Amino acid sequence: MDELDYIHILVIEDNKDTARMLAVLLERRFSATVDLAASCAEAREMLARSTYDAVTLDYQLPDGSGLDMLDEIASVDGHPPVIMITGHGDEELAYLSFRMGASGYAAKDRKLSVVLPDAIEWAMADARLKKEHGQAVADMRLEGLIEATHSMSRDIRIELDGIRQASQQLEVIARRQGNAADLAKAVSAIENSLSHSYSLMDKIDELVEPKPRRKGSPGGG
Repeated sequence: MDELDYIHILVIEDNKDTARMLAVLLERRFSATVDLAASCAEAREMLARSTYDAVTLDYQLPDGSGLDMLDEIASVDGHPPVIMITGHGDEELAYLSFRMGASGYAAKDRKLSVVLPDAIEWAMADARLKKEHGQAVADMRLEGLIEATHSMSRDIRIELDGIRQASQQLEVIARRQGNAADLAKAVSAIENSLSHSYSLMDKIDELVEPKPRRKGSPGGG
C-alpha cells in the first residue's frame, strides 16, 4: 500500500473489545487512522463528515441490520469499499453481501486477522483501479461474480481441510484397529463436509448461470 500516504478506515462494530481489536489490527497492517462506530446512526454521522478508504461492517448492529447499512452506503456514488463481517461463516450472507455491493467478506473466526486485512487491501486496490479507468465502464455483475466466487472458494477450501483431517483420523483408526463407534464418527464427519462442499458448489453454479424461476415462485412474476 505504499502508493497511499494516508489511509482512513471506518470500523462499524458494536462490541467494544472486537472493535478495538480490529482497530489495532488495521492500524498495524496499514498504518491507518481508524474510526469506530458502534451503531448505524454513528456510522451515518461519520460517513457524512469524513471520507474513508474502506469500511468494515458488522452484520448485527443494535439499531439495524448490517445489510441495510450496506445498502445505504452502496447507494452513494463513489462510496468506499465495504467489507462485511459476521460472527460465523455463512456463504448465503456472503452471496447477499456481494449482490448488494460489498467488496469483501470475513467471518469472526481464527482466520480473521489474516482474511480481513487481505480483503481490505484487495478492495482498496480494486477501488483505485475503478477510479482510474472509470466506474461507468465496469461490469458490475462480472465483478460481483468473481468476488462471491473468491469468498466461496475460500469456504470450500476450509471444508476440504476438514475432509483431509477426517481422512487422517480414519488412517489412525485403521492402524490401531479402533472400535466401530470411532470409525462411524469419522465417516460421519467426512459425509458432513462433503455435503456442505456440494452445497457450496451448487451456489457457485447458481452464480455463474442463474436458474430461471418457476412461475408462481417468489419474485418469479
